Amino acid sequence: MRAERGDFDLFVVVLFRQPVKKWDLLISATWLNPDDIGSLRYVLSELRSVSTDREMTEYGRVLILPTGGATIVVASDFDGKTGRFKPHNVVIGNKRVKVAYVMAAVVENKPSVQSQRKRRAVNPQAPQGE
Repeated sequence: MRAERGDFDLFVVVLFRQPVKKWDLLISATWLNPDDIGSLRYVLSELRSVSTDREMTEYGRVLILPTGGATIVVASDFDGKTGRFKPHNVVIGNKRVKVAYVMAAVVENKPSVQSQRKRRAVNPQAPQGE
């Protein structure tokens, strides 16, 4: 998709700590419209083209998030990380993330040092500022 349409601001597959063992795909890009069924159809079509039928049953939801706002908050939890990791205190929509596979998580406007300190005071596992 990236080669065809452009970069993602957020592309994360997450497994939440809940009884249902389904993976959610959280994506955001300027070329995706969360209010347009065509965007969802495109993403699902591309996902089907690289997944087996069994793999498709492993997905719970595909969520296209708007760029900016809440998506920046979600991306900041994953910023600078790629690959598989087990976050300690990442909560999205009142659900705690158990495992995440991060392909892209871009935050253009990094939080200020003061907001990073506040975040670390609440969450000691938060990344240190530069």
